[in-house]
Amino acid sequence: MSEIPEPITAPPGTEELTGRLAKVRALMEERDLDYYISFDPVNIYYLTNFAHNVHERPFILILPRKGTPTMVCPLLESSHVKTRARCPLEYATYYEFPSPPGQNWFDVYKALIDPKAKVGVESSLPIGIVRIR
Repeated sequence: MSEIPEPITAPPGTEELTGRLAKVRALMEERDLDYYISFDPVNIYYLTNFAHNVHERPFILILPRKGTPTMVCPLLESSHVKTRARCPLEYATYYEFPSPPGQNWFDVYKALIDPKAKVGVESSLPIGIVRIR
């Protein structure tokens, strides 16, 4: 009978997260995608080490084929993301409701992706977010 391995209790290192992002980018390359949008909290955690629960404020990870991923997150939560994410990220923050014109989450998100870009999305991404761009 084999022994049960010890549980992993430390967060993934930069090298591990870089490898995970590289695997996604390899698939993006195969499918000729300019961006990949991650919305599912489990996938965002897997790629960044940032864990959250989806409520009324969306967290959206935008992974370009090349370059630094961008986390779209509420300004209120940005310090939380920055202290837990273990990979390089750029941040695009938005204001809570009621937000100043042009500074709500969908305006911030929409401005980050070229409308002509070929974008891959997760099946868990709400169709309303897919249609924003």
